[in-house]
Amino acid sequence: MTGPVTVMPMIHRLAIVLCLGALLLGHSPASHAATPEVSPHLYVFISSGMPKGSLLAVAKDTATLDAPLLLRGMVGSSLQETLLNLKDLVAQGVGLEVDPLPFVTYGIEAVPAVVLTCGARNEGPYAVVYGLLPSQALPYLRKALPKC
Repeated sequence: MTGPVTVMPMIHRLAIVLCLGALLLGHSPASHAATPEVSPHLYVFISSGMPKGSLLAVAKDTATLDAPLLLRGMVGSSLQETLLNLKDLVAQGVGLEVDPLPFVTYGIEAVPAVVLTCGARNEGPYAVVYGLLPSQALPYLRKALPKC
């Protein structure tokens, strides 16, 4: 497990980062031109250390967009403890995944963070918005990746 995630208050600060993930991952632009178009994917990054009200707001909003919530690691190194601690989020009908790799791939160091990618997970160009609910971040992400 990597280092701790910094928690940013909701709506307190908006930062849009446009990254060419394909270049960062070592893919050339020419290789992407030959690949078939891939539908966009939305990922929402959270931490169990976020305030409960913020976590619930993010979970409710994420559920309406059919996107997964991503955690860097488990609470107390136990899946049971993680699910017990975050059962209210799961009750919102949102998928919850524990996977540190996307945090590294997309350079996520603060939460909540919303990532829109034009490729499969950990591939392709992507954009990141920090500090907003996913539905609020989506217009900024779409503007950053208009061909996605």
